[in-house]
Amino acid sequence: MKKIFGISLFVLVIAAVLFPTFYSSNSDSSSSSTSTREITPVYDYVLDVGTYTSLDWDWALSNGEKLLNKMSCHCSAAATQTDDGVTLVGRNFDFYINHNPLYIFRTAVDDCYETIGISNALNDAPEYSDTIKNGLSKEMEKAIPFIAVDSLNEKGLYIETNMRLGEWNEDESIKFSSSGTLNTETKPMSLQYLTLYLTQNCANVKQAIELVNQTNIYLPDSIDEINICFLMADALGNYGVLEIADNEVYWLDKQPVQTNFYINKTCYEKSNYKAGLGRYSLLMEQVENVETFEEMFTLMDCVKYSTINDPENALFDVRSEYVGIYENWTDEYVLDEANKDEVLSLIKSDGEAFYSMTREELRDCGEFWESTMTSVVNCNEKSIFIRFFEDDSLTLKLDFEQ
Repeated sequence: MKKIFGISLFVLVIAAVLFPTFYSSNSDSSSSSTSTREITPVYDYVLDVGTYTSLDWDWALSNGEKLLNKMSCHCSAAATQTDDGVTLVGRNFDFYINHNPLYIFRTAVDDCYETIGISNALNDAPEYSDTIKNGLSKEMEKAIPFIAVDSLNEKGLYIETNMRLGEWNEDESIKFSSSGTLNTETKPMSLQYLTLYLTQNCANVKQAIELVNQTNIYLPDSIDEINICFLMADALGNYGVLEIADNEVYWLDKQPVQTNFYINKTCYEKSNYKAGLGRYSLLMEQVENVETFEEMFTLMDCVKYSTINDPENALFDVRSEYVGIYENWTDEYVLDEANKDEVLSLIKSDGEAFYSMTREELRDCGEFWESTMTSVVNCNEKSIFIRFFEDDSLTLKLDFEQ
């Protein structure tokens, strides 16, 4: 494991052993500049904001609640190791069809591993056209690395984030809220920072899990009650899903798929929010057959948002609000082929609207979703291949040779 964050980040002492937490005396160098960071349009509504050579972790720590409300992380991911020993991860990122941009960024911070990341801000982001016209605000410029939804480092460690909703208990407390995973008085790290934090400081999944267990992590209470969970994979063939809830860390080793519900049994039974059951079922059945990155792209095509909105498609999925409406519905009911017609009738109106509108009309409406980004990561080659807006005519490759 590399020296954690160098002089720009900070450490805490547990049992007389030094390990990293979240102080920084060095702010992001861009934050003191009077000009905004240069941004390059990569594809429609996708912006490349360049490389961060320092990061203002102190600022991020003080803005945990605010930053979490900017973050959205959806929707499906699947990992496998091929017969040739290559670790592949497929990922769909579903997003409102409007003008909020996705951001591609890199970090090259002293004493940390270099990373390539993808970030977004769903709720508070400026629109794409405004960003191109006016540049990034100072706050948005600072926020981008800390709300990373994907991060790959130069050693081949890749982390993908996904959403769980916290929900409310009857006493109006938030389910799965966490004040800190360690019983210490040290300042805890906000959960959404783990994606970048681990890839900057760990070479593989084993080191990442060790660092998680040494770090006091809390879950901010936000207006959206968004909980964030992680699929991690590395060039050594290790992969699994990390879930953090109720001050507990759950590592699900060799768990190949995550969508939008808790997989850990305790959390699963406690949560009423179980979106993505159909996607999860299909991916679990087929991911072990994937041998190439094109086959992984094909598999992820099966769970694109437009695909699951298609009433003629064999895959049927259900969003949480539909499960919640019908109290007699169990998970088995939703996934039972005998009930497929009833499930599809609930999403038919969305599907008809989706297919009756042009992309421009859907963007103007703003309330419909599309798989904005489908990517496949090759951990061994340390590269990310991305296709945007369900269009296979362009594949963008990001790697450390660029």
